[in-house]
Amino acid sequence: MVNQENTSLEIGNCKTALAIIPIGATEQHARHLPVMTDAFIADKVCAEAAKQIKAYWLPVQPFGTSLENMDGPGTVTLRPLTLRSVVYDLVDSLYRQGYQKIFVINFHGGNFILKPTIRELNYDRKEGTVFYLDPWAKLTAGPSFDLHAGFAETALMRYLWKDNLKCKHLRAVKPVHQRSDLDWIGMVGATKGAGYWGDPSRATPAEGKRIFEQLAADTVAGIQRILKLHARKPTKKSRKP
Repeated sequence: MVNQENTSLEIGNCKTALAIIPIGATEQHARHLPVMTDAFIADKVCAEAAKQIKAYWLPVQPFGTSLENMDGPGTVTLRPLTLRSVVYDLVDSLYRQGYQKIFVINFHGGNFILKPTIRELNYDRKEGTVFYLDPWAKLTAGPSFDLHAGFAETALMRYLWKDNLKCKHLRAVKPVHQRSDLDWIGMVGATKGAGYWGDPSRATPAEGKRIFEQLAADTVAGIQRILKLHARKPTKKSRKP
């Protein structure tokens, strides 16, 4: 694995065609978690994955599309098309450097633009292939209401960042809204000012360790599954004149 801490010579001598771009966000996470939460978790999980698959691991992209959290102090956002342009430029740079398999790994639910961006990149360019993974989505799928700054994120930050987060005074918040309502009311409004959606009071460092290991394992497994399938991809035959 090589990353931003390596020299250009060291990166050039690392013979890998794989690169990882972690994507996070900088946004309000209620009063118990820092605004860097999504980016911090993305960075830690992708670092672990990069070690296992021997990839070039880029610095986390700390800004995502956080329009739904703009009512919370400290939130900064990119518009969807701006994030698309950023990803296009990052991928183009990696193509020019000779990387052929690039994984864009998302850790913020509001970055909806990423998936169509990756599809468009693959249809527009022929130099390599870009893949999209969203290991975080598995934690918020199904009937769970642990959507934002709740149990999972709080447990992870207690394990990875600080154990002394002030969470005991918090209660479970389960809004009457659906996730799709965030398009018009936002997270702060949907949670009546709480700014979180879930139950952070139950979070422990031990649970954070378990969730981190699962996220890292799911990320590695997702990459390996794609690489295996991609190796079987048939080459296109040129048309005969």
